[in-house]
Amino acid sequence: MQKLDSCLPPIQATQTDTASVKHEGEALFAHKKTSRAETENKLPEATCSELTAPRSPVQMVEDHAIIDLRKIPFYQLLMPESFFPTSLCKHLEAYQHSAIEELKQRFDQTIKAMRLSSKHSHLIQEVRDSMLSLSSIKDSIAPLSKLGSQFKAHLAVAGINTPEIHDRAFQDVSFRLVTPMLQQLGLYEKHQTMKKCFGYPMRPSLKLPCELNPDPVYDPNLYDCFCQFLSDQLKGTTRGFPVKLLGFVPPGFADPDASTRGYMDSFWSLNMSHGNLTHLLQLFLQKDAGHMNSDALKWIIKHDFWTLIMEFNGFLSFDSFTVTEPQDDDLKILDSLRLDDTDTIPARLSLIGLRRSLLGNSPDALHTRLLCSEFSLAIRQLNSQLSPEKRASFIQNILKQAADESDDKNIQTLKQVEENLALIEWIIRNDQLKTLGEISKFLGKTPHTVLTHDDSLNGQFSTGTPQVEKCVREEARRDIAKGKKVYGINAQGTKKIRLDSHSRLERYTAFMVYSD
Repeated sequence: MQKLDSCLPPIQATQTDTASVKHEGEALFAHKKTSRAETENKLPEATCSELTAPRSPVQMVEDHAIIDLRKIPFYQLLMPESFFPTSLCKHLEAYQHSAIEELKQRFDQTIKAMRLSSKHSHLIQEVRDSMLSLSSIKDSIAPLSKLGSQFKAHLAVAGINTPEIHDRAFQDVSFRLVTPMLQQLGLYEKHQTMKKCFGYPMRPSLKLPCELNPDPVYDPNLYDCFCQFLSDQLKGTTRGFPVKLLGFVPPGFADPDASTRGYMDSFWSLNMSHGNLTHLLQLFLQKDAGHMNSDALKWIIKHDFWTLIMEFNGFLSFDSFTVTEPQDDDLKILDSLRLDDTDTIPARLSLIGLRRSLLGNSPDALHTRLLCSEFSLAIRQLNSQLSPEKRASFIQNILKQAADESDDKNIQTLKQVEENLALIEWIIRNDQLKTLGEISKFLGKTPHTVLTHDDSLNGQFSTGTPQVEKCVREEARRDIAKGKKVYGINAQGTKKIRLDSHSRLERYTAFMVYSD
């Protein structure tokens, strides 16, 4: 077996869509009649097709079987031993181990090259542990559920009713990795090598809601309340309300506040797969694991470890794990994954896309799962399909809590976890859809056009483009009108200036917004 880094496809999202969920008989999707105006806020009918059984995550290219983990339902990846042959579980474990080992090696090599004194040893270990605490997205389920539960209690104390949450339909949407962007990032040759090695071009895709309107009962004040609540949970690691960054803010201006306050991103920067609150959620996950404090956060930003630990771009990750001589047990994998082409016996078997599927260091991996309710739906599906013994095992090993002797009580435990996760997902999704509507109206484009633009879904912030600068200036104008403190960064990145309603925003290409 060997790990290949030179022949690795771009990332595609996992299958937790209308097709797979409905096929399992788990989700009930409410469809309502829409007016002509409302249909503009839906993905085209071609992408919201009739419900069918999920496509096989295996593709044969001559005698090479390629298993795309991003096309395996999330709930099956959480408990693979309950759904797949032992051989696939072993390869998946080895693949994940190699990916985490690579993270460790990158970190350790960077530290070695820095030649820091021994007084940094404790913080270095703390920061390394914080990186590893994000490395498995499975480990985010329990703390996110706790966050949802605590927020529910917070709303109850404040006399705010928890919204009734209904299921939505989600579908795959493909997008292009455009050549200029790949060239700019130095990834074009890798992308071309991938196509040569695997024999066919792959278009990355991810799940998106079919309907692009926020839920009618959604109150934007609930998002503001959640932001404040999340900020309060980070006290001790951060102080004050996080700063919001619009456009590319040079490190000289961004770092002092980011290292003490933490920071939020904005959809007005037109990166639709990244999420506004993702980095704050990552900090919460690290703090909950006991590996994040104010000193660690400052150290990460001061020594430029943010990208490795918190900003791993899953869509632009080229990773695979290849079995060069598949055995009989390996061939059972293909049967379990419903391979259509059963006539060809593969000489090679490759697993691809683990970083986008199961590693939590990628903000786009975390946000897009939240956007499309993949966490809560996975819990629902497992609760329905696992045996009592496996259900108890999931509670113990993934949720890290004691299972009850009563299976009925364990079922209720998982239902509660599902509801906790669904609340966070609902808030995050509706905020994005509300903002998407505002952006599309400002640009005079449909929400679908804004959301699926080539540069919007690749997990990479596009800076310096006229449309992005136009959008961040508009949000800065809106924030000034709301009474927030807004500072503009000039095009040269040399000045930070407090702005007001009379300021000429066209002089600035990036902004910092303070809400406290």
